[in-house]
Amino acid sequence: MHSATDRYGVDVCLTKEDSKDVPECPHGPMLLFERFFKDGKPSAKYYACSACRDKKDCSFFQWEKEKISKAREQAHKEIIEKTRPLTQQVNYDKELEKLFQASTTNSSLLWTFCHTCNVLVWDDNGGRHNEHSLQSGEGLNELRHPSMILKPLENVKAQAQFLFSNQATQFLVSTIRKLGFKKVLCLGTPRVHEKIQLNKTKKSKHKPAMNSLLLDIDYRYGQFFPSGCFAYYNMFNNHFFEENGQQTLLEFMNSSEGDDMVLVMDPPFGGLVEVLAATVKKIWRFWRDCTAVKDNKKEMPTMWIFPYFMESHIHESLPSLKMMDYKVDYENHPHFKGKQDKGSKRGSPVRIFTNIDPASIKLPVEEGYRLCKICNRYVTTENFHCSKCNSCTSKDGRKYVHCDRCEKCVKPGRVHCSECNRCDLPNHDCQRSSIKGCHICGDMGHKRKNCPTRNQPKKRKSNVHDAKGKKSLKRKSKDSSNKEAKRRK
Repeated sequence: MHSATDRYGVDVCLTKEDSKDVPECPHGPMLLFERFFKDGKPSAKYYACSACRDKKDCSFFQWEKEKISKAREQAHKEIIEKTRPLTQQVNYDKELEKLFQASTTNSSLLWTFCHTCNVLVWDDNGGRHNEHSLQSGEGLNELRHPSMILKPLENVKAQAQFLFSNQATQFLVSTIRKLGFKKVLCLGTPRVHEKIQLNKTKKSKHKPAMNSLLLDIDYRYGQFFPSGCFAYYNMFNNHFFEENGQQTLLEFMNSSEGDDMVLVMDPPFGGLVEVLAATVKKIWRFWRDCTAVKDNKKEMPTMWIFPYFMESHIHESLPSLKMMDYKVDYENHPHFKGKQDKGSKRGSPVRIFTNIDPASIKLPVEEGYRLCKICNRYVTTENFHCSKCNSCTSKDGRKYVHCDRCEKCVKPGRVHCSECNRCDLPNHDCQRSSIKGCHICGDMGHKRKNCPTRNQPKKRKSNVHDAKGKKSLKRKSKDSSNKEAKRRK
């Protein structure tokens, strides 16, 4: 066993994600990870849950070449089957569909949702839910906003459901409409989906018709939206839990002309960017195939909502996504709120990363944004243009300072350290920057998992064998000398 201090870290391996031999857990096909160790110790590969990074949330684990017994395999299947939601909890209720079709203003409708069973209750003659946590309401309007009814699952590492504020939702939907998109693929963005679906019921001559499809790991939304508008889905492994899920996506994309569709995604902030980027690329390929886009390199218009401090990771995986200055607020997050909602004094750190031309997206002036004519894009009022960088460089709402030695703007309060060769806090620890580049060979051009010397025989091992060989020869010569001495006596 290796101790935690012996480990360099863990990388995800995305080379076998489409293999049929990949084991599954309750969240679909697991991902292959590789753990690296110090002092030349061999790495170890294993399968773990794609959605949960904590074993307490999903304990499924398997070594890459491990052969599991039939009993264990059967036990895994039984656990997966038990964790699947009941059919009535996933499928859109036919009674609800009739009510929506019959009237949009039915205020006399009474409904009840059981938070203990996570199911809509229409007729509880058996009294099964009497002792449960119930929420009742009246009218169809509330049922059209399920995110207001469902209690968020606040597991940050797996199913974090921090919901957009009304202001952020309004901005995203109105921007999508102004850009001319008619189809919106929503990955983990129920508020955006709700607003678009609600506007479908409102006839307007001035607003073009928009439609949306919600792909979400929260199966509970399946009770409030028909199958053509919702699919039970895991974005970390591009897995549909229901057989008709991919067909739903196929039909949604086939009805698009290609350029009139946009992808809007809001993943859990604890998710691995590399894994999410792989899913985005798969959706792009699927979009190109469905819409007959001839250019194999063309990307589907995308808006990825993520914290600004993950910019380098996103840029590494998807270089075409550029960060905008718009601060996305959340209704139920303790810190990612606006100043007026007792959030951070610099506002929410969450931004929009997009491959859409920033010049075409106008940010609201009344919320503190202005147009930088040099950059030809909207920025926050506190973001100033740097003539040396030729860009508005602030990321977190403070005025950045240009460092000539780093040749870029840095956060205020940072000073250049000659030993680290970068700007950092005055009292920082220089030793934390001692390991740079590849942990195996030290090269700055690649990561440890892509090191070309990984699988080469190490010279140090051969030296050890040589030393052992020399030692054995000395022992043999010593033994023969002792025998010779005894014979002469």
